[in-house]
Amino acid sequence: MRKTAFWGMALACLAAAPARAGVDLTFRGQVFLPAESAFREIYGPGIKAGAEIGISLTGRLDLWAGGDYLARSGKLTYTEENTHLSLIPLGLGVRYRFLTGAVSLYASAGMLACLFRESNAIGVASRTGLGGVGKVGVFLRVARGFFLQAGLGYSYCPMKPADFEIDVGGLEAGAGLAVRF
Repeated sequence: MRKTAFWGMALACLAAAPARAGVDLTFRGQVFLPAESAFREIYGPGIKAGAEIGISLTGRLDLWAGGDYLARSGKLTYTEENTHLSLIPLGLGVRYRFLTGAVSLYASAGMLACLFRESNAIGVASRTGLGGVGKVGVFLRVARGFFLQAGLGYSYCPMKPADFEIDVGGLEAGAGLAVRF
């Protein structure tokens, strides 16, 4: 049911976007600090790579959709065997720009669908969880149509991939390059 609501919201927001709206495309890298202590113990912090598209709904309000990719290796807590993680958070939300122009401060919030896959000697655990994300940041114009983006965010995405519950969200800080069309 939650997945249906997520994708229904995505389609409704995209359909409501004006045809002549401004669009920005951002490619970014982020340092990810997991919220869950067991997650941090096994995999530690990591670097996520991602992209985000923003569609201007009004002069200050944007719809955004984006995704990131995190791959990490670690050691299981008790057996010390190798384990591998793949995490793909896909998000959809709204972004409000407090300032517009050469410097554009923003705050955003949205829903996340987190695709989780962990493989090790015990087996493979795979699950999709739903959660949320909040972000604050800034776009700095460096040339006509090009911006540097920097931001902080926090995500929450609980799930139960096997016989344990985990929150695969956490704190993220990063920067990227944005192109506005």
